[in-house]
Amino acid sequence: MLDIDAGSPYLDQLPTIAAALETIGIVRWVPIRSSSSGGLHLYLPLPDTVPTFALACALKQAMTSQGLEVKAGQLEIFPNVKAYGKHWMGDFVEYNAHRLPLQPSTGAAILNGDLSPASDSLSHFFALWDNAAQLQDLDDIRQALAIARDNHRKRPRRKNLNSVATWRADLEVEINEGWSGPGQTNGLLKAIACYGRVFEQLEGHDLADYVERIAITRPGYLDHCGHQREIALKARAWANAAEKYYWPLGTEPAREETAYSVNHQRMAEARQRIGAAVDEIRPNAPGTVKGWVKRLVEVAHTSVQTLYKHRDLWHPDGAVTAQPEGNTADSPPQIDGSPCSDESRSFAKVTGDHPLNEGCSLKDHLENLLLGGR
Repeated sequence: MLDIDAGSPYLDQLPTIAAALETIGIVRWVPIRSSSSGGLHLYLPLPDTVPTFALACALKQAMTSQGLEVKAGQLEIFPNVKAYGKHWMGDFVEYNAHRLPLQPSTGAAILNGDLSPASDSLSHFFALWDNAAQLQDLDDIRQALAIARDNHRKRPRRKNLNSVATWRADLEVEINEGWSGPGQTNGLLKAIACYGRVFEQLEGHDLADYVERIAITRPGYLDHCGHQREIALKARAWANAAEKYYWPLGTEPAREETAYSVNHQRMAEARQRIGAAVDEIRPNAPGTVKGWVKRLVEVAHTSVQTLYKHRDLWHPDGAVTAQPEGNTADSPPQIDGSPCSDESRSFAKVTGDHPLNEGCSLKDHLENLLLGGR
């Protein structure tokens, strides 16, 4: 529904509003005089259910693209583009409410094509509603909602927030959105693990349980997550990785904080992905180095060249000479003594004298830890 208050300049711009609605597939609406004060409610019947927040994004973007400002007392949309709440922690942010149509003794009335009062009958309203719903272009509506939701995800960062607050807000957005398609599991588990470690101050089994519990309740999990059988394993792997690279906000880091180059940041991100992948693969470890390479490329979403740059994390011989992809060794990994033989040693170099330990702060990871795990 659109709410245009009495005295709003947008009462004279209904053709522009109608054109804006048509761009998202809404070609029919039911006009109601909201009360004797002369405000206008435009009801937008839909032929099927659609995601509420995506509809809010589409309505707002349709209005603003035509130069119409969504503003209280002028032009309001229902549902509104609300703020995110941490609903997985019981913090809910409700959509704005509006009155029911045609309440008695309010002066409300159904308007005709000339915006003159025609009726105050609910049965008439329901008939107009059903007719309008059947005439909407549902395919265009769904396409517009998908585009609007994607546009909202890619909105500019808020420059008035400090980097930690921006990172936290981005993580909350990603966690709230959940899955929208395949291939998103690692990125989402990473976001949940980082959030639980830094902002919920969790560690160990508590962090792993948190990652799994939040993940399985995210939107799209049942439809799009292709790792449901091993979600506990993947949750534990990402919890382990996050615990080694991040610490609770407000506490002292485990490693000295110094200047950190962009290349080192990227190296740290790669090591985190590879280390988490090693933890995931280890229970069903391949019998050859070539098998390890193939599985790590798939799970860590990295290249063979990057794997050999960080071979201390996974290769049975540790620091070996990098080999071309088609000429990798086939010798079976030596389980005892290998850097990937048990969980406590999979990140041995990360916590030792590796150059990456010259500095690893929360601030250092903010720019690289974007949505989608980039």
